[in-house]
Amino acid sequence: MRVWLRLIFVCLVLSVPAAAQESPFVPPAVFETLNGELSGDIAFDHLRHLTLHHSPSGVSRGFRDKLRWIAERAREFGLEDVRIIDDIRFRGVGWSPVRAELWMVSPERRRIISDQEVAVAIADHSRSGTWEGELVDVGAGTRDDDYKDKDVKGRIVLASGGAGTVMDQAVWKRGALGIIYYNPARGLDYPDQISWARLNANPPEGKQNTFAFSISYRAANELKQRLARRPVPQAAGGAAQEMQPGEKIMVRAEVETEFEANPKQWIVEGWIRGTNPALAGQTIVLTAHGQEEKFSANDDNSGCANLLEIGRALVKLIREGRLQRPARPIRFWWVNEFNSEYEYFAAHPDERRTLLVNLNQDMVGAKQSAGSRIQHVSRLPHSRPSFLGEVFETALELFSLQSLLYDQSDMIKIKRLGDEIVCALFHRLHRTLDGAVSRDHDDGRLSAALAQILQHLEAGFNRHLDIEQQHVRGVRLDAI
Repeated sequence: MRVWLRLIFVCLVLSVPAAAQESPFVPPAVFETLNGELSGDIAFDHLRHLTLHHSPSGVSRGFRDKLRWIAERAREFGLEDVRIIDDIRFRGVGWSPVRAELWMVSPERRRIISDQEVAVAIADHSRSGTWEGELVDVGAGTRDDDYKDKDVKGRIVLASGGAGTVMDQAVWKRGALGIIYYNPARGLDYPDQISWARLNANPPEGKQNTFAFSISYRAANELKQRLARRPVPQAAGGAAQEMQPGEKIMVRAEVETEFEANPKQWIVEGWIRGTNPALAGQTIVLTAHGQEEKFSANDDNSGCANLLEIGRALVKLIREGRLQRPARPIRFWWVNEFNSEYEYFAAHPDERRTLLVNLNQDMVGAKQSAGSRIQHVSRLPHSRPSFLGEVFETALELFSLQSLLYDQSDMIKIKRLGDEIVCALFHRLHRTLDGAVSRDHDDGRLSAALAQILQHLEAGFNRHLDIEQQHVRGVRLDAI
């Protein structure tokens, strides 16, 4: 994480007027200043707090609590004109979980899961209520054949199909009370993983959701084995075995949620104002999104934490006179992914023309060895010609060279595929796994390379270039 902090930080500093340099990189003294102030540990401490908030959408209670905390920290660190933009249209219904517990009431009484243990235990858009009924295994629960010879009316179904489809098949069509859902796709590799499930936010006319709980593959298999028919025990040498029903398991679901009609989504905004009025319409925007489930430390609480640390360090160095204030304004945005930006610019269309470039930080704490990660870097389309593609490609090629100098196993393979640069990155750029987020090597070998991006921006933009935010969403150099 710290490497990424330094890379972005150097990019921003290159929008500061600088003395003549003998190399395309920042002077050693500037790099040492940045390197000495930036702290991956401080960013990681922010992340610890951010993972206290379950934020399933940009209009949820947890999302707003998280953004209030971010705004407080941004003001504390000295960002200018910090505000919560709280009047952004949201085209949907707001939903927040309050309390949800799933119990087995017989043959024994025990809690199966609760949202206090795992925030995603309750599927999005479940509604409040209390339901108790016999548990029935319906396999996937998505087709008519799954219900053959099974009566689910007034019962609760155990199903592996998509929760929204099972709600239609089991509850709306056949009268089931609700759903216990599990995802078998990664069950063998991650048997204790609990999937984040969603019900239809806008049910068909005359229908309404009940509930869906999400449990692990291991917990679901235990229930399936207990529910399954089994042979009747017989003495050795007896007749062919007969089958007997499985156990009768009764479960109880207790759910409390909140729905909000016509909600508003939020953005937290802060600034470092530039010194050159002629460049006021060339704002550099840093973004990260705050809506995700509670334990999503990487996506994208890591980006939110990094933005706070970048803001803290920049302001501190400027106040202490160790870094010049940038010529261009730097705008910090903590957002609801995609949606809030679209709606904001729909309401304020002229502001799009004030943006020079957006550097988006999304999942910047990823451990490269996890999940066979491949990074894809897309160029601007031919209909939007810009030298930005060449800038990014140059930086990536330099990353590849530096990776080879560091360790050949870290090599970044770059090849062209149509109008796209495809980068396959190997995993040894990260060393430890702290909770859900890894932190990077502190050797600083890549900082100067990424510095080229903003240097080109600073030198190459003698006139305003209209770049809409979604056309340059960030280069996903986060894992490098």
